[in-house]
Amino acid sequence: ARSKPKIEEHRKEMEEANILEGLVDEETEEKLSKIREGYYYFEDTEEMYDPKKELTYKEKGFNNKWLFEFPGYRGKKKDDKAFAKLLKDPEFQQRKLAGRAMLPEMSFPVAEIKPGDHPLLQGGKYYNLYQGRPLEAEEGDVSKVITHFKKIFGEENWEHLEQYLAFCIRYPGVKARWIPLVVSVEGVGKGLLMRMMSKLMGYKYVNENVSFSDITEKHSVIVVGTLFICLNEVVLDKQYSTK
Repeated sequence: ARSKPKIEEHRKEMEEANILEGLVDEETEEKLSKIREGYYYFEDTEEMYDPKKELTYKEKGFNNKWLFEFPGYRGKKKDDKAFAKLLKDPEFQQRKLAGRAMLPEMSFPVAEIKPGDHPLLQGGKYYNLYQGRPLEAEEGDVSKVITHFKKIFGEENWEHLEQYLAFCIRYPGVKARWIPLVVSVEGVGKGLLMRMMSKLMGYKYVNENVSFSDITEKHSVIVVGTLFICLNEVVLDKQYSTK
């Protein structure tokens, strides 16, 4: 049998260990609370997403980013690094989403899609990349710029183009079954028109200068998070004389 002094000594050691364990848990919780509200987890790509910086992180990169706070050990014991810490954190579970998508007509930052409600997405919660319109409509005189475009494109052509652009602005994210092809010399105002669209729809949702290779290359993500693009210098037969 153990002597009474040794039993008392062992009891104190256990108490000190429990106190230390409690302090470590409090420290871990404090560190977790600092990053918990700053990220979402996307199940489709297995990535952490920082909505402020609009950056995604794979597990290794995320762990390296937070390696000082979560080195992967606790004393001599192995411990989870930041990526696994968040995934196992009970308070982070509501920030685990199916993925991200452009959903202009739904809530921000998280939108819930019921099964069958979206033609391309499965049911679940998604991070909504659309944050709303940057401008509110105001009545004003735009006759000068409209007159310019009518002269450049012609009255009938401008009417079709104007209606197409108005549709894109009014119904962001809705796909039309046709797109306008503008063929002209340089310097007539195509860039001005695209800059106007960027201003009206939001610069972050418009790409004013996309090449054909940007669209057709393997694993292209040029359209992710984009509502409107301008496909510039479209070459049809690999000869720059025909565009």
